Amino acid sequence: MPFEITITETREVKKMVGGEWAVLDTKEVAREKEFFERETNEPKTRIKEIHGYTPQFERIIPEKREVLKQMVDELDLPAVIRAINKL
Repeated sequence: MPFEITITETREVKKMVGGEWAVLDTKEVAREKEFFERETNEPKTRIKEIHGYTPQFERIIPEKREVLKQMVDELDLPAVIRAINKL
């Protein structure tokens, strides 16, 4: 039975996040005059989305990096555990 061995490095890095185009707010606005010329049962106002860039700020984010990935047919698990724990 084959085994897949993966070693992943995890570290915390400072990165700038934000600055993305997104919906920032909503507001209620009156519908246009042309809308009421048709007969509808819709309300006289509608919700309008306000778009903009989100603020940028520095955040500490965990980052993972794959260091080793290997497929083996046989695995000596006790030897792997000894090697990881430096025994």
